[in-house]
Amino acid sequence: MGRLTQSLRAATGLVMAKKVLIVKMMRGFPSSQSQITEGNIEAYVSAVAECSLDAVTRSVGQFLSGKVEGHNNAYMPTAAELASNARQWDYAIGVAS
Repeated sequence: MGRLTQSLRAATGLVMAKKVLIVKMMRGFPSSQSQITEGNIEAYVSAVAECSLDAVTRSVGQFLSGKVEGHNNAYMPTAAELASNARQWDYAIGVAS
């Protein structure tokens, strides 16, 4: 298997892992169930594309457990809110410069 094929498979696996996390987060907000569409999921994946999987995992967990200061826990975070929080995690864990 060539390097390009390996890179594509790894990238595809990373995107799928982020999708799974995002759907998990969406399902955790009952008021937002109608927003779980492929288009919305893709928007969230696009928003966190530059974030590490570790940061997205931590961010999703933080939103689901109601630990994001200033966030109204009755509503699902926007894609931008998730991405912003995930970027903060990347900085905190030393992934981003």
